[in-house]
Amino acid sequence: MIIRLCVVNSSLRLTSWHILSPFISAFGFIWCILLFFINDFISWRENRYA
Repeated sequence: MIIRLCVVNSSLRLTSWHILSPFISAFGFIWCILLFFINDFISWRENRYA
């Protein structure tokens, strides 16, 4: 879908978005994992000191 849009509309912004999108999705994936571990650690600490 994104590749077809790049072929139809060869604007610079769309092309750079197509190049950057894998990095953005990978960053979001890593951030979600980090948030999960941080949340787990905080709940573990609260249970430990309760």
